[in-house]
Amino acid sequence: MELGWCDLEEYKFDDAKRRFKDEINWAIESGYRVMYNTCIWGLAAAASKGQYFERAARLYGANEQVCILMGYTTMLPGLEALHQRYFARLREQIDPQTFARAWQEGRNMSLEEAIAYALET
Repeated sequence: MELGWCDLEEYKFDDAKRRFKDEINWAIESGYRVMYNTCIWGLAAAASKGQYFERAARLYGANEQVCILMGYTTMLPGLEALHQRYFARLREQIDPQTFARAWQEGRNMSLEEAIAYALET
């Protein structure tokens, strides 16, 4: 998972997306569900950095819903600053109405829908 964040910092979007998707698939296979939210955050950041702003907003909304559904209240140590930076960049790049709509679409997803959406290409 850390390598996905490194890839993002080095503008290797495809590598980052592949790593985060591989981690979600591993989490599904192993039952280690705690990885879902971190990987969805990573994919949201990758979408934002790759200028897929609506997808990024939808993934951020979906991730918030995943955290609520799974009872998460905090991020993994060290990821908060990265999350805030990517999220702030997204908010600067997308108009507020588009953001709000896409965010709510993500928030309306079930856990299964959020994972399936995150794994889409």
